[in-house]
Amino acid sequence: MKGVSTEVPERGRSHRRPAWARSGRRVAATTLAFVSACVALGACGSSSDGGGGASADKHVAITVWDGQTNISAADAAKIKANFERTHPNITVKLMPGSTGSGSILEKITAAMAANATPNISYVFGSNLAQVAQSPQVVDLTDVVQQPGWAFPDLFPAAQRGVTVEGKVKGVPVGMDDVAVFYNKKIFKQAGVPLPKPGWTWDDYRKTAKRLTDAGKGVYGTGLPGGGGSDTTWYTTPMIWQAGGDIVNADGTKVAFGDEPGLKTLQLLHDMAQVDKSVYVDTSPGYPKLLQLFTAGRVGMYLGDTWQFPGIKDAKLDYGVVPVPVWNRGDQPITQAGVQAWVVFDHGDAENKAAQEFLKWQSAPAQEAKWDATIGLPALGAAAQNTPTYQKFLKSTPGADVFNAQLASNTRTFPTIPTLDAILQELGKAEAAALLDGGTNLSHALQQAVDKANAAIATG
Repeated sequence: MKGVSTEVPERGRSHRRPAWARSGRRVAATTLAFVSACVALGACGSSSDGGGGASADKHVAITVWDGQTNISAADAAKIKANFERTHPNITVKLMPGSTGSGSILEKITAAMAANATPNISYVFGSNLAQVAQSPQVVDLTDVVQQPGWAFPDLFPAAQRGVTVEGKVKGVPVGMDDVAVFYNKKIFKQAGVPLPKPGWTWDDYRKTAKRLTDAGKGVYGTGLPGGGGSDTTWYTTPMIWQAGGDIVNADGTKVAFGDEPGLKTLQLLHDMAQVDKSVYVDTSPGYPKLLQLFTAGRVGMYLGDTWQFPGIKDAKLDYGVVPVPVWNRGDQPITQAGVQAWVVFDHGDAENKAAQEFLKWQSAPAQEAKWDATIGLPALGAAAQNTPTYQKFLKSTPGADVFNAQLASNTRTFPTIPTLDAILQELGKAEAAALLDGGTNLSHALQQAVDKANAAIATG
């Protein structure tokens, strides 16, 4: 079609940051303010009367921002070619959408302001509720229940992660969840038994202390200590397992105060400040922690699936075990972060073409290829059981642990616009517990609760 680019841009292969650790508070706040204005004015969106797209019997071109820098040009070309082969009336321009996956939210924000959105964009789960406030975002609640869609058969966590105020505002494209990576060589050198499922946080603390060897520069474990989502992503399972939550059932107040929050802060403080067994990485994206683990100087850490490529490249003899529990015999609860495709309104013809692409891309066979390429857990049993994904599991020791957790024992952050502000406050308290031995934990927790509740109240 004349004037429609079919190029697949070049892109590098770099590791992704975790789903909840990619946007700063400044960007999130800017997005929220902009989207709120759009809602109030009823502006910033294309008409849905069909004026923005070609008629259904004509060729339609759509643009997709995949938000990934670790999908190669060759991989993207295959996705494009395979779809267009079976959908000859739709042309897809598949591109990263930004210079790196961490800046996709800022790119979306600018596009909405300029009324220049793509048809589809990758959105990180922590930002979905903010973006979904815009009238430009297409409500997919009824669409994904139609015949041929894989959505009804996805794991509940995947469905929850794209549901905002009861409406499906995106199609899941990937999930991360949290488990413990450990270096078998360091355990052997320290004479410490390898961790097993069902272990407790007390076991975790004792193990980290035994693995620590200050003389050799070896830490038993490590955590991001920059606060915000970098830190809370890995520590929220502790709060959930202690009976707390990020917010209460109706979303009016936070639910991590009192014992759940204090228990979590106390463990972080005791490990970092008393035992000296934690390497606390305060740099954005915590690259030093990952470098120390692959260099054999951190014995174990709470991690997620996007870190597999670096660990495999380092040729470590590693293992993966589920997160600990507070009380032996309890069901482990871990964190799952959902990433989504969002459809922006460009009129009936383009919207239908965009939805057709997502229905095809989210089908088990296609999803399995995407997840195996990036290194993500599968979103449902059907994709897990494909030959493509089973091959990935066999080639990636420990990936089966992350996949097994998604079927039953994962929770997701609430899909609310104030999530980032809440996590910022909780993260500050957790960072203080890790970094400052003189911190009054009760006071730090109460401050986090009060400021997060204020953020909820002011919306």
